[in-house]
Amino acid sequence: MNRADGWIGEYWEKGFTRVPGVFPANEIEELSKGFDEVLALGKGLTKTTKSGLTEYRVVPIDGKPTLKFAKWASASHESLDRFRTSPRLMSLVMQVLGPDLRQITNQMHYKNPGDGVSFQMHQDCTFRKPDSSYRDLYGGFLQAAIAVDPSTVENGCLQLVPGSHKEGKALLSGGYEGWEANGENQRVLERFAPAVDGLMDPGDVLLWNPYTIHGSQPNRSAKSRRVYINGFARTRDCDNGVLATVGGKPVPLAWGPGTLWDIVEER
Repeated sequence: MNRADGWIGEYWEKGFTRVPGVFPANEIEELSKGFDEVLALGKGLTKTTKSGLTEYRVVPIDGKPTLKFAKWASASHESLDRFRTSPRLMSLVMQVLGPDLRQITNQMHYKNPGDGVSFQMHQDCTFRKPDSSYRDLYGGFLQAAIAVDPSTVENGCLQLVPGSHKEGKALLSGGYEGWEANGENQRVLERFAPAVDGLMDPGDVLLWNPYTIHGSQPNRSAKSRRVYINGFARTRDCDNGVLATVGGKPVPLAWGPGTLWDIVEER
């Protein structure tokens, strides 16, 4: 399935790649149902709220509390848990990182019509902290997004800057602020080629490097744009997160007082 040569080469050259048709329609329908169920659970929340490991990241947008994304909903939802280490997904990730993986991120990103959700151009390396926990961040970590809906220009698809990962260092200030915050990094962004649109159909998977500059504008359409993002690190090069696979086989999600998590600042 999905022979690697073409897309892996593109991943290292551009800093990102799209692998089409990884998940069939019936599985995407199941994933969509999970998104609907988590959105319903977050309805009415007025601030960021945690329930166990699951976190509903609620922020004010135009004065209205809005669910920007949900973190580790897989800890409380069986179907989402299966998808995060699905053989279809892991067959791609392991071709880049190998068979022994830790999972660092598990996020459900929502862009519902008119909700105003956007992300400034940023690099995920900003959040992979402390540095001492990542011994090969450039080559030993990646993010993978499963498209639940079509990702289009109109509904706020990811925009990614080709080649921006090659310097292998943090270049931008800020983090998860909205698109309007790009002004503070304008001089850096002007050094690179223009961003390209990460267009996807449901079931496609987009993978990107932690140093790749990317962000997304608000949904200006009448249709939702949802993506399921999971980030993985090579076990021998990382101390944080939870075990995801050992010897190429998924392991149950488990965490406890000794689990190390990234130190992040998300304003």
